[in-house]
Amino acid sequence: MSFNNEDGVLNNGYSSYAAIAARRLKAEAHIQGIGGLSLLDGTGWFGGPVENCKGLVTTWDKLNPLPGQYSNWDFNRFMPDVVVIAIGQNDARGGRIADPTWKAEWKRSYKQILDGLHAHYPKAPFVLTTTILMHDMAWDDALKEIAAEYKSAPVTYFGYRRAGKGTPGHPRLVEEEEMGQELADYLNRLPGIWGRPAR
Repeated sequence: MSFNNEDGVLNNGYSSYAAIAARRLKAEAHIQGIGGLSLLDGTGWFGGPVENCKGLVTTWDKLNPLPGQYSNWDFNRFMPDVVVIAIGQNDARGGRIADPTWKAEWKRSYKQILDGLHAHYPKAPFVLTTTILMHDMAWDDALKEIAAEYKSAPVTYFGYRRAGKGTPGHPRLVEEEEMGQELADYLNRLPGIWGRPAR
C-alpha cells in the first residue's frame, strides 16, 4: 500500500481491504499492494508519466517493485491457501480495453502471470477482481472471460456489490471495510481452502 501522508492515516496497508479481509478470516496475508499498479508496462499510475509506468507483468515476482531496486520474491517463504489478484481499475490510463487486439494482449499477459503464480502455488485457487474505485466494467468483463477460459488452475471472478462505481477516488476506511467484509465472505465460501468444507 502506498502512503500519501506522513502518518498513514489516509492510506495504509493495515487499513486496506485485503488486510481487513485477512483479519476477519483469521488468516495470514502477504499483500503486494501498489497504488496505481496496472497489468501492462506503459499503463496505470505506478511510475509517474505513463510511458515510465511499470505493471504487474514486471512486478508480480518482486519483493521490492521499485525500478532500479528490484529484488525477487522468494516464493518458498509463503505458501498461500488462495491468491487474490485485483488488477483492472488503473489500466485505463494508457490501456485500450475496447480495442480487440489490445484486449487480447492484455488477457494473454494476465494468463502468463497466472501461469507463473500457478507454477509456484499449484494447490492454490485464484480469485480475480477489481475494486469499488470507479472504472469501466469492461475490465471486469475481461476478468470474467479469463476466469472462464483459464484451465490450468481453479480461477474464479469475484465482483464487489459496488464494483467500479463505489467511489471516484481512493477508497476511504469505510469503503475498505465494505470491501474487506465482502471479500472475506466470498473467500470463506470457497470450498476446501481453509481445511474445512465450504459454508
